[in-house]
Amino acid sequence: MPWPMVHFAVANEICLIDVSPSLLIGSIAPDAVHMRGNVTRQEKGSTHLVCDDQFPRIDIIRDNCLKYLNERTELEWNITDDEVNQYRDVKLEWLLNETNEPKIELSYFLEEKVRAFIVETAVELNQLFKEWNVELRV
Repeated sequence: MPWPMVHFAVANEICLIDVSPSLLIGSIAPDAVHMRGNVTRQEKGSTHLVCDDQFPRIDIIRDNCLKYLNERTELEWNITDDEVNQYRDVKLEWLLNETNEPKIELSYFLEEKVRAFIVETAVELNQLFKEWNVELRV
């Protein structure tokens, strides 16, 4: 999933009530692994359920998701709070830096496409969670 803001928007969209700070942080936590410096593809892959450089089939995602939820009674991350905070700060600093503005007319990555992706992804996640009997605790 591209960019933290899209992660946040999907997290917000899958909630039936106001999204919790824990869910928002959780939506970007896998990418916070980048704050470790020389991160290998395997390290990044482990936070994204990738195995042998392959995205897993849906049944493997389901099994890993359910295993993860059953093993942890409280919010537990393989990423530290410091890494998540550092990742947030790096992204905010980048966004606030005017020199990163491309100053070109958007023609490929249009807002309506991003919004459609957010809604479609949230619908798909909600359907999967329903099929897997997963309730979001927000």
